[in-house]
Amino acid sequence: MLPEFRNQPCADFSQPAVRQAAEVALRHVRSEFGREYLLRIGGDWIATGDALVSVNPSSPREAVGIHHKATPELAARAVEAAHAYFPQWSRTPAAERVRMLLEAARLLRARKMEFDAWLVTEAGKTWPEAEGDVSEAIDFCEYYAREMLRLAGPQRLHQLPGEHDDMLYIPLGVGVVIPPGTSPSPSWRA
Repeated sequence: MLPEFRNQPCADFSQPAVRQAAEVALRHVRSEFGREYLLRIGGDWIATGDALVSVNPSSPREAVGIHHKATPELAARAVEAAHAYFPQWSRTPAAERVRMLLEAARLLRARKMEFDAWLVTEAGKTWPEAEGDVSEAIDFCEYYAREMLRLAGPQRLHQLPGEHDDMLYIPLGVGVVIPPGTSPSPSWRA
């Protein structure tokens, strides 16, 4: 049993200790500027040679990071790799999936200021906006862990006289989600 879900509290940047932690995180993140990030598909690291330089919107001469762009073929390869792994993942017990989500939430909490600093420098967010986004990511992990526990077993059904039905959720396959507000780049629309 997990404790009842509670939203991740947001840091109060008016507090000197919080501001100091933010400044330390910002220095750390700035020390990583200009780093190159490869694609990871099916366990392979891939350099495409077609790089996207992500800049600090507050200072466009600062290269925050260099990211290799995927092609439609590499996107299809990623879906195929996920599909190939699906049989193993579908047999992963709910308790193990819950453990993974809670571990992700723990890691996000432990590095919260660092993630805030990345959002401040790469997306031009204010500290409170970045803090809200990272807190929300933690909330998603915590909430979905609890939902996974709830949905892992038989679900309550309204039984009509003479019926004895069970409803169980089963893994169905691989899907792709493009969140609202995310627009593909012009090269992706080819």
